[in-house]
Amino acid sequence: MIRKVTFFIFLPITCTLHFSFVIGQVDAAWLLKESIKYHDPANTWARSKTKLTLREIRPESEDRITTLTIDDRRGNFLMQQIRDGYKIEFKISGDDHQILLNGRVPEDTAVISRYRLNQQRVFTMRDYYSYLYSLPMRLVSDGSIIAKEAKETIFDDQKVYAIKVTYPPQVGNDTWYFYFDKVTKQLTGYRFYHHEEDNDGEYIILEDAIKVGNLLIPQKRSWYTNKGGEFLGTDIVIEGS
Repeated sequence: MIRKVTFFIFLPITCTLHFSFVIGQVDAAWLLKESIKYHDPANTWARSKTKLTLREIRPESEDRITTLTIDDRRGNFLMQQIRDGYKIEFKISGDDHQILLNGRVPEDTAVISRYRLNQQRVFTMRDYYSYLYSLPMRLVSDGSIIAKEAKETIFDDQKVYAIKVTYPPQVGNDTWYFYFDKVTKQLTGYRFYHHEEDNDGEYIILEDAIKVGNLLIPQKRSWYTNKGGEFLGTDIVIEGS
């Protein structure tokens, strides 16, 4: 799969054959396929129901415990989160949703505002967690526009392959780069920009792949700003099934 070494083979009949490859590049579709084999070797992601418990670390705030149940096949999602002594629950079944605070429908407007207990937040959280914990498999099923070639680069002080991904305007305008270990093809991190020329957005480092069901997912996920490298948070999987 490696390209751009130019060489000639001289045959006795004076025929010259020319081959051209690009050093440091591989076919992105092949790389993504190999990475999916690593993370989802039994090809069960699309029909999996995954339950995760996370410890979420944020600067200048108490750690919070979040339990997720993700069942994309049936359109179901459940997030249970302990924050400041409150138990927050977001439930989705198809197009229906429910918000509970300590087991009841919230009524205190100040608490509702503080924790963003609204419909938009419920579906945003579903999309956010479902996307992150289904990578790289989701890249072949969500309308991703994947660059043809993956290029060798440096990410987190390691030589990796990078795939550039964009989306149709109706899906999103961010530009993403996904980074893969050159040997195992494990997804090791990703980066997104709202406006790449401004170096805005964030990069995410993935560490310590663990088995959850039939999937291999990162146990630790840490966020930083592209500009300045400011630490934004870490999520650690403390239990999964």
